Amino acid sequence: MLIPPRRSKVEKMKYEGNNSPAASGINRARGRPMKRRPELKLPNTIQRKREKLLQQSLRAAVTNNPEPYELSPLEALPVELIQQIFFYSLEVNLPRASSHIAAVLSNPSIYSALILFAYFQEDGESPVEEQLFLPAHYRVISVEDKIRLQQSILSCQWCDVDLFKSCMPNLSRLQMIQAWHRETKAEAELDTSECPQGPQNPAIEQRNNQGLQPFAARPPSITDIEVLERHFMAKASPAGNDFQASDGQFGLSAYTMLNSLSQGSQAVRLFGPTGHGNYLPRIVLWRSYLGYSSPKPFHKMVDGCASIIGTRILPDHILEGNPSWDKPKLELLMLLRQGARFFHPVHEFERRHLECSPGALYEGMASAIKSHNLDALLVLLEIHFDCMRDPERLSDDRKTPHHIAVLFTSPIPVALFHLACEQPYPASSFLLSPLIREGIDSIPLDDRILTAWAVRHSDDRVAGFLLRHMEGANDYGKYGEPVLFWNGSQTRTRPQDPPFPDTSFTQQIGYLERDVIVL
Repeated sequence: MLIPPRRSKVEKMKYEGNNSPAASGINRARGRPMKRRPELKLPNTIQRKREKLLQQSLRAAVTNNPEPYELSPLEALPVELIQQIFFYSLEVNLPRASSHIAAVLSNPSIYSALILFAYFQEDGESPVEEQLFLPAHYRVISVEDKIRLQQSILSCQWCDVDLFKSCMPNLSRLQMIQAWHRETKAEAELDTSECPQGPQNPAIEQRNNQGLQPFAARPPSITDIEVLERHFMAKASPAGNDFQASDGQFGLSAYTMLNSLSQGSQAVRLFGPTGHGNYLPRIVLWRSYLGYSSPKPFHKMVDGCASIIGTRILPDHILEGNPSWDKPKLELLMLLRQGARFFHPVHEFERRHLECSPGALYEGMASAIKSHNLDALLVLLEIHFDCMRDPERLSDDRKTPHHIAVLFTSPIPVALFHLACEQPYPASSFLLSPLIREGIDSIPLDDRILTAWAVRHSDDRVAGFLLRHMEGANDYGKYGEPVLFWNGSQTRTRPQDPPFPDTSFTQQIGYLERDVIVL
């Protein structure tokens, strides 16, 4: 098929002109007429400018003439009534309902009352100094409400370590008042008619420190606060508190403490953070009794301690330490942990151990390892030993011998050991040391990463111990003790200069213990 010849423009115009409808005599309908200029659509730029000017004028009109805000029926109530509704509901999310309610409830006295409700443990028989709860009206709340309130309070931004410390004097006084009434009732039940010395001059049990004699006599009244605090040893001397937490770094104090303890020297005893006025997280309890000789002597002895902070749960964000551990976060965690140490439930059905998530605990350990914060790692490992220990669980499929490790419901993940190996030396050695003391059962005997680290640093004492353990020597110099480590402390062994400090996690951190009295 041949292609038709190409026409020039002139020929093309002639051809189209001859074949147009007008030339061919065909009549067509008239098209739509053009719009007038006012009817045409404005260009987009002009339209956007007009819209912007209109919005500005409307905004200015609203700003100059604001409509009055109508309060809801709840917001229209008196301030005192809104506060009491808040205290009876204990709904921490109520201030988020409106800005007006948030302004009414945003008061330090309200925050303090919530902390007292959440952490004060009443004994159910002694009177309570209710004015300390003002502006709230004191009432007894259930254990479930306490747990829910503790979890909600610790999630609020206003609940920081400074506010918590400011509440410790009132928490301590509430417990001292209860202990004073119990002690008074117990002494009233004793027949002291034949005692050569009365309750105001008691004898101290020989196994107790005789230096406690000035503290033993019960104060005649609860109005003398200084005498009451001295009797229950509620405060520490300002010079005695040497607690220093590292600010998110692998501090020199941690290196010095580990070196001094591993060399057998006695480290300076600390007792952790305290509240405002150097209030301790516990008070000392006394027990009165009559001797058997005639005439019957009136004796007193220290009968344990009572916590002023009834910690029942540790929320995840308190344990995770995100994005990294710092001094305020660590101090708050230590105060809560100390409160749980001396906490004794009133009823047998109440929970004794802390509630915490193993996953959050391990996230916090990983954060401490990455930031080389040995203080935070020790605190978390001590919590792990207390909360995850399960001595009743038996397992026969473990590679580690039964006489080596403590059984845990949630053992230390081996990934934390690998993370510690990734840190530069010597920080990796100091971080692996407490992990081994707590989680030796988690170490696979054929782990390549741990073996490579131990071979690479074979001159390190911790690496040498790790190699011997992974070789399966099973000779730890034990004297028939049930386990090798208990709370991070190596049990009684033959003199062989172990690479680990001769102390428990509790002592290494500097916590107060049940049998330690701070004068």
